[in-house]
Amino acid sequence: MKPSGLRRTAAVSKMEVELRTSAKGGGRFTRPLVPDRAATNAHVGRGGKGGEQTLSLLFRTSLRLQAALDRCFLPLGTTAQEAAVLLCCADAGEISARGLADALGKDQGNVTRFLDRLESRKLVTRRCHTRDRRLLVIEATHRGRQLAPQLRGMFEEAGSKFFAEIPPDDIAQLELRLSQLLASAGRLAAKSMAKEGGVAANR
Repeated sequence: MKPSGLRRTAAVSKMEVELRTSAKGGGRFTRPLVPDRAATNAHVGRGGKGGEQTLSLLFRTSLRLQAALDRCFLPLGTTAQEAAVLLCCADAGEISARGLADALGKDQGNVTRFLDRLESRKLVTRRCHTRDRRLLVIEATHRGRQLAPQLRGMFEEAGSKFFAEIPPDDIAQLELRLSQLLASAGRLAAKSMAKEGGVAANR
């Protein structure tokens, strides 16, 4: 590899380490929200197949946005994911853990951990369903419902800042492409789970 290639690889590796560190730190990210232009350009210029650069940019952008959002919600003592769970509960009125996980596109185990934190702060409650005691019903408390409009406003404000320099038509196209990518990822996950189930059944 040429020396310039080594420098580009080192720059990208350093950036990815910084992004992972920021995500593990609960969103306490103090560096600029915009990725380093030189490192990004160097990475894109490396070439690749099958959308490698696009996947890398998506991954890094997701980490950076998550850290930035968590930092926005830090004054309220919550994270962006916890805020999303609380908003879903407030909007639904009553919802099951499975319904909540499906609505948010998250693993049920992760949702349970978010609910544990929200319940400890008396923002949601969990109780048995009146007709089926095997089913847990989740509700936002009065305190949680009061907090919901503020959380929704913070999401809207953060979105306005993130997309301030992107034309509306480009945002619409981005939403369309991301929706297609999300659907594709869901199909791949379903195939993988089905394959794993078939392997387990044959053992």
